[in-house]
Amino acid sequence: MNNIQRLVDYFLDQEALNVDHDIPIICLGREYSAQPDADRDQHQHQHQQQDPFKNATSLISSYIAQIRSDGENDDSDRVGEVTSWPSAFVSAIEALYYLSYRTEFPLIPRSASGPAPVSVASFLRGQVNDRAGFTSDVGWGCMVRSGQTLLANALGQLRDGTEIVTWFADDPRAPFSIHNFVYYGQVACKKLPGEWFGPSAAARCMSILCSSFTECGLRVYISSDAGDVYEDSFKKIAAGDDGKFRPTLLLVGIRLGIEKITPVYHDALKFSLSLPQSIGIAGGRPSASHYFFAYQGSSFFYLDPHYSRKALKYKEDLSLYSEADLVSIHSRRVRNIKIDDMDPSMLVGFLIKNEDEWIDWVERIHAFPKRKFIHISKSEPHFPQFGQMRPQEQAIRPSRASVEIESSLDEVANTFTSSGNESTIIDDYVDVGMEEDDGRTDVSTPSEGEDNDSKSVQALESDCGDSMLLYPQNDEEGSLLDFPKDESKSDEVLSSQDDSTFDRCQ
Repeated sequence: MNNIQRLVDYFLDQEALNVDHDIPIICLGREYSAQPDADRDQHQHQHQQQDPFKNATSLISSYIAQIRSDGENDDSDRVGEVTSWPSAFVSAIEALYYLSYRTEFPLIPRSASGPAPVSVASFLRGQVNDRAGFTSDVGWGCMVRSGQTLLANALGQLRDGTEIVTWFADDPRAPFSIHNFVYYGQVACKKLPGEWFGPSAAARCMSILCSSFTECGLRVYISSDAGDVYEDSFKKIAAGDDGKFRPTLLLVGIRLGIEKITPVYHDALKFSLSLPQSIGIAGGRPSASHYFFAYQGSSFFYLDPHYSRKALKYKEDLSLYSEADLVSIHSRRVRNIKIDDMDPSMLVGFLIKNEDEWIDWVERIHAFPKRKFIHISKSEPHFPQFGQMRPQEQAIRPSRASVEIESSLDEVANTFTSSGNESTIIDDYVDVGMEEDDGRTDVSTPSEGEDNDSKSVQALESDCGDSMLLYPQNDEEGSLLDFPKDESKSDEVLSSQDDSTFDRCQ
């Protein structure tokens, strides 16, 4: 079954053709000529003139050689296949970190109320899971893998490449493993094992994991879901109490339309990838998340996580990683999609390494002359008269970072409480693609059955208090593999926000 699926993918997913030689390629702030290498262009022309039957035979031979060599659905260049793209651009793709579906990794326990690990769909995909949980993320983990890819490429600018391999191994001991993404997806965002993540859940897990694993040297700031970035809040994350600026991943979770990206935002999306601080985009394709890193005209280039490989094992001794292990997190494959075919929900990332880069990024955003989806303000708005504040899901922040609170927690809880038995919270998800003004606040009411006072205090403490509440504090919380058995207990650890604004990818 696996070989049949790989055979179908192999022939249907051919490399994108380079036909617009006069339009440059913009890749994470760098420009590449689209002109093919002279000798490669000639070889490509000769290749196209060959007999189609011989070409098909050559492809089949290449596929068989690939299966015999590693038995997996390899996403690298196929044996004997000629690319029409300039070698400099292909090398830039190959330098990117690339996380994709994996199989045969340590068990992720299933939730009693969550998706079943064994289903007809998983069987048809050739996916084999234990009935007790998931040993593969095929079919549900693409947003996690896209988020991992974005995070890995941010960390790759700060740390050694071999460290990246072990940090993203498919093992609960690896700080950025899929196991830890799924664990905190359940605790912080109510995403059960086997459920699809949205961009917001992926961003929140990245923030939690980076704050927990300080050795990575990266902090995370998440904008509001309307694209608002507040300078005072960002600097409290990036600089902290000592005023020393630290590398910070700025994530903008945004929705730029209903079913498609609203055309008025096309230029702004391209502009985001042209900035030198750009680290790529996660999401952005209907029913399937990808990692976008470049564009040419109206086409966006991406790495596709929907190619399964065997689990990347965790090894404390970095020298034990083989060349095959290192190659497995890279790809030379060139794929693109038209912007009109992209999904409007996405997570846009920028790596701000120092204060000079922050100043440069702010100036460039302000100077962009067309319709923006990122809005920068000096300070975060306060709503003390209503007892409401805009939640900022930061994993590293001092207490009371987003609002000044002069009353006690009890008084604030009473202010948050509505006249009934339900508490009123801010729904911070705004459809930017449809907005016509700067109104950002949308007040909604939570589901029935929530305790008003305790929930409000928990929401306050998790959103603007000491954020280490997000991470297990002692052995009673369990190890990283001890997933919550009762989903209702997630509320005792963290008040999470609904992720319904973002379409769940399949």
